Amino acid sequence: MRPKAVAYYKKYIWERGKMLEISDLQSGYGETQVLFDVSLELSQGSLHTILGRNGAGKTTTLKTIMGLIKPKSGNILFEGNNIAGCEPYNIAGRGVAYVPETRDIFPSLTVLENLELTATRFASPDHKDGWTLGRIYELFPRLQERSDNYGNEVSGGEQQMLAIARALLMNPKLLILDEPTEGLAPIIVKQIHEQLKALKETGLTIILVEQNFGFAVSLADEVSVMGKGQIQWHGRPDEIRTNREVQQQWLGV
Repeated sequence: MRPKAVAYYKKYIWERGKMLEISDLQSGYGETQVLFDVSLELSQGSLHTILGRNGAGKTTTLKTIMGLIKPKSGNILFEGNNIAGCEPYNIAGRGVAYVPETRDIFPSLTVLENLELTATRFASPDHKDGWTLGRIYELFPRLQERSDNYGNEVSGGEQQMLAIARALLMNPKLLILDEPTEGLAPIIVKQIHEQLKALKETGLTIILVEQNFGFAVSLADEVSVMGKGQIQWHGRPDEIRTNREVQQQWLGV
C-alpha cells in the first residue's frame, strides 16, 4: 500500500466496528498475478467506493473477496473471520451478497421467479426487519410492474434493479456491487443512484466499484483508487474531488 493510504488508515480511527479487513492480498488468474499486496478496511454501515481504470484490478478484488478467485496469499477478514480461499456459497452464507457486472439473472425465468428463488432460499424468522418481496417492490416499483416478464424481456436498467433486488433478498450484511451503471441510460443511472442512496441510509454496508466518478464519489464514505493491481490512494470523497493529480494519473478524469 502506498504511504498516503497507510497514513490515512493510521489517522482515521472508525468509531464503528470493522466489518471487512483485507491485508496484503495477492491474487490473479492462473500464473498471471493481478493484485499485489492490496489492503483496505471497511467499517460497518459505510459505503466504500473503489475507483480505477479498466484493468486496474477492481473486479479481481471483488471476485477474490467472494471466493470466485482463490488468493495466492493474504487475509480477508469478515467480521473477524478469515474467509480467504473459502467457497463462494460459504461466503454468501456468512452474509456477503455479490452483484456482478454481468448481472447474471435467469433469462428464462420471470422477474418474480428470479426473486422468489432467493427469497425462498434465504427466508429466515431472524430477519424481522429484513428484505421481503413487499419491501423490494417499495424500493423497485418497476419490478412489480414487470413481475410477469421474463428476464430476457426487461431492459438493462430493469435487469440491474433485479440483480440488486435478488442480492438484497439474501438479507446480506455486506453488499458488493460491480459497475452497476455500466451501459445504462442517464435517466436510469439517476434512478439507481437514488436507490443506492436509500440503501445506504438503511445502514447497509456496501462496496461499490464504479467507473462513473461523480456517481460513485457522491455516495461514498471512503474512496480507494486502484492502479496496477494496488491501492494507489485512499481518502475521503471531498479529498478525491479536489485532487486533480490523482484523478489524472489513475482515473483519466
